[in-house]
Amino acid sequence: MKDKIDQNPRQIELFEKYYNIDKENKIIGITMHYEKASDILNINLGNPNKPLFSLEVLKDISNIISNTPYGYKVELCFEIADYESYSPEIIIESFNDSLELNQYSARNHRQRKEFLSGILILIGIILLLILVLGRNLNWFINSLRNSIIEEVLNITAWVFVWEAVTQLFLTYSEQGILSISIRKKVERIKMLKKGNIEPLAIENSNEIFSEWVNEALVKRIGKIFTLISGFLFLFLSFFTMYNFLSLSFSDTINNEYYAIFSIITITSTILYLLAGIGGILLYRDLNKNITKYIGLYTIFLSIGVLLSLTTAILIHNVELLIISVVSIIVDIIYVIGYLIDKRK
Repeated sequence: MKDKIDQNPRQIELFEKYYNIDKENKIIGITMHYEKASDILNINLGNPNKPLFSLEVLKDISNIISNTPYGYKVELCFEIADYESYSPEIIIESFNDSLELNQYSARNHRQRKEFLSGILILIGIILLLILVLGRNLNWFINSLRNSIIEEVLNITAWVFVWEAVTQLFLTYSEQGILSISIRKKVERIKMLKKGNIEPLAIENSNEIFSEWVNEALVKRIGKIFTLISGFLFLFLSFFTMYNFLSLSFSDTINNEYYAIFSIITITSTILYLLAGIGGILLYRDLNKNITKYIGLYTIFLSIGVLLSLTTAILIHNVELLIISVVSIIVDIIYVIGYLIDKRK
């Protein structure tokens, strides 16, 4: 571990040149000088008696500590000449609350990003399904216009998919990075009066961040399960109809089973659609009128999946059998996500 910490002695040497470093305890003392307390507070927004911390100052802190040597923590010292009407304790509280609000903002940003990515992937896959169905039914032959439509569909579908991947893996929340970097690196905060050595207030990181309400890992997994299964059910609703249309046009279903197959297909499509919408709304904590029936959706879905599986075996349809098996897996994920969300 020591080798990792001391792997860049030149970086430590540079930090020693400009900051106070306690090598024994691996603490870097960073002092920030201000003339007035209002210079580090956003006095133009919210309660003037308890203003939030300045976002620009938080960004400056994040930029500084992000370059600190591996294994070192930071002791932040705010040296202020005139505290005006603000107490040191109020400023520390403002610092903590501002970071916590940034954390919630980052969490909302992440959920919106995941939700948008799911929509984009769903649209892309649906366009690809339409493209495959059109090719199977010879929609795009014997015409230059039809060939152009085919190519546009193909390009548009992949644009949606790649945009979703970009949103999901290559887009980051500035607020999230800021809050996490400061929280992980800051060991303690000191409030100093200019010209005085003794701090007016001092708080350790475990005291500063003790009231943060973190999203539990289990809760996070439950949310992801409901989102993924929700979009998968939406996809299955479209794919079920696609499979039904493909089989109908190809006349591969025996007439004796067609009525049963039609009823099960329509019922399954509706259930998939409702369950998908319910799962997505549950992920976003929206529309309780729909999400409160998710327990019923899971019961009817399970029955519908079993009927679909039975029908697939009766008509010897491999595609429907695959859909049924996938539906069972998605249903399990859906139920797990719902139960976690309900109990957490």
